[in-house]
Amino acid sequence: MKILSSKKLTITFLGGSKIQSSNSFYSTAQLLSKKLSLLGHHILTGGGYGIMEAGNKGAFSVSINQSKAFLCYGEKSNNYIAKKNIRYFKTFQKRKLSLLQKASIIIFFPGGLGSLNELTELLVLMQNKKLPLKKTILFNKSFWQPLIYWLQTQIISHKLANAKDLKCLTFSNSIEKILSIVEKESKKLQVAYKEKL
Repeated sequence: MKILSSKKLTITFLGGSKIQSSNSFYSTAQLLSKKLSLLGHHILTGGGYGIMEAGNKGAFSVSINQSKAFLCYGEKSNNYIAKKNIRYFKTFQKRKLSLLQKASIIIFFPGGLGSLNELTELLVLMQNKKLPLKKTILFNKSFWQPLIYWLQTQIISHKLANAKDLKCLTFSNSIEKILSIVEKESKKLQVAYKEKL
């Protein structure tokens, strides 16, 4: 509630841990994280490498308090998170669920099976109302569109899910569009918060 009342959101960055710093996805994630942090938002990651490191690095360059991470006990974090901003979990499942629960907005960069698992679990949790609908941004449309097309033409067309289950998903190829989405979502959440007072 404190996040909403101050118009500051927690934005979870998810994506491939194997993405190198020389990759354009890494540099884009880092720059986006920096811009979001300059607006006062907090960046939350799984604390590892690749996209997680890029997200923490961008936020850390603004303020050590903007960069946060959830890790499992025994895991090594990247170098862009202050120890006080790391929360540890006993199980991988609880850590993953918390990364999704704590987010106001979730941004998926290209990733592998772990990222696919996180995205599908997020959709299932929202479908079953275990999580409220969360704005979910899929960065790089050409990477994610084949998956969403398959969901639409196979899962949904066979009536194994409803089209509304994908309504929270938005493609983006630009930092500017994501910043605009975050601004709109921030205002919407602020209005919702005031209505509850």
